[in-house]
Amino acid sequence: MNNTEQIISQNIYSLFWTQLKHEPSEVHCKSYDNQLIIVIRNGLTKAEQLLILNGYIEIAKKVRDSIEEILQPQLKKIIEEAVDTKISELLFATHPEADYVSLIALMKPSSKTITSKVNPIKQQVQPQSQEHGGE
Repeated sequence: MNNTEQIISQNIYSLFWTQLKHEPSEVHCKSYDNQLIIVIRNGLTKAEQLLILNGYIEIAKKVRDSIEEILQPQLKKIIEEAVDTKISELLFATHPEADYVSLIALMKPSSKTITSKVNPIKQQVQPQSQEHGGE
C-alpha cells in the first residue's frame, strides 16, 4: 500500500470512529488507473448487526443506505484531497453476511486521457452508426 492509500485508509477509519463510534477491524485501499477500491472489514455498526441477527434485514439495509448517504460527501472529500482528483462516482456495496463494506471511487479522467482514448473509438464507431442508420 502506498502512502496515499495509507492516508485514505487512516482517514476512513477515523471517519467511522468519529461519525459512527464504530471501529472497523481493517480498511484496505488500492488504486488502479482511474479507480480506487476500498474494503472496510467489520464495517457494519452494532445496531446494523443486531437488526440483521434478529431478522430485520430490510431495516438494516435502510439504515446502511442512510449511513452511506450521510457519509458520502465526507468520503469523497477524504479521497479527493488525498489523490488531488475529482471523483465522478462513488459506489457502495454492503455485504452483511461477511460484515464488510466495499467502495469504488471512479475518478474523473484527465482531458488528455479522454482525447487520446475517445477519438480513435469515435472514428471506428461512426461508420458503423451510419451503416445501421440506413436500415
